[in-house]
Amino acid sequence: MVSAVCSDGAPVMLGRKSGFGALVKAGAPHIIACIDNKNLASKTGRSIKNCVFAVRVELALFLQEHQHCHADCFKNSEFILILAYMADIFAALNHLNQKMQGGGVNIIEAGENLKAFKKKLPLWKRQTENDNFANFPLLDNCVNISVPAELKQAIATHLDELAKSLDGYFPTRESYPAWVRQPFTFSVETTDVNDEYLGEIIEIQQSQVQQQLFRTTTLSTFWCQQMVTYPVIAKKALEIFIPFVTTYLCKQSFSRMLDIKTKKRNRLCCENDMRVALAKVKPHISELVSERQQQKSH
Repeated sequence: MVSAVCSDGAPVMLGRKSGFGALVKAGAPHIIACIDNKNLASKTGRSIKNCVFAVRVELALFLQEHQHCHADCFKNSEFILILAYMADIFAALNHLNQKMQGGGVNIIEAGENLKAFKKKLPLWKRQTENDNFANFPLLDNCVNISVPAELKQAIATHLDELAKSLDGYFPTRESYPAWVRQPFTFSVETTDVNDEYLGEIIEIQQSQVQQQLFRTTTLSTFWCQQMVTYPVIAKKALEIFIPFVTTYLCKQSFSRMLDIKTKKRNRLCCENDMRVALAKVKPHISELVSERQQQKSH
């Protein structure tokens, strides 16, 4: 049974008469409607579930005043434990998500972050089975409530299912060439490297300038800057970085478009404006102004 509806605050969702939330509540008045404000969540650094757990006392009073059928849930100790665990696990997933977003994240780094998170899950499972909830701070703070065996088993099962669900995020393939990730630390003699790359790899390993550049830039930027000097290995490395890792850039572009193409400018053709808004290159305003003739007042 559906007990709550969470939306992003869009008008089509929140309209009082024809919005999705209104239509749902018309057929099921017991349903709770709330707004998942991602901007607010990012500013406060807490997810919606963390907020619900933080205001659980106030929320319980609110539901009691309105005689809601779910008001008694907040009096149930097991429900509080489940809520604490869900807030903790979603906070961990949110932290992982933030590490995998951004314009400079590549598929190698994202895969490493995801692999590290997956390796933590069996550890968390073993610790949970031994009544160690250190990795779930909100759940661990509920020291006055003993965690029943059924709930510990449910948490362990959920962690197993979560690990399985993460397997499909990146395609299964052989590990990427070691020299792409660490071009200056691996040994050419002990590593199986294609012969056409060996010459340039040896050359780049002897360059102090490139070593300094590698330490001060991102991996993608480093290999982009090698296209002229070391074109063979740079091209191979960039072939790995070309695929988009997440939908971060798409969502960023959509957000920019919403800022530009408002309700009052719904007929605006915003391709050129989008290009300016999303460009990484800073415009030379003084140079652009100098090329235009001033319109003096008469």
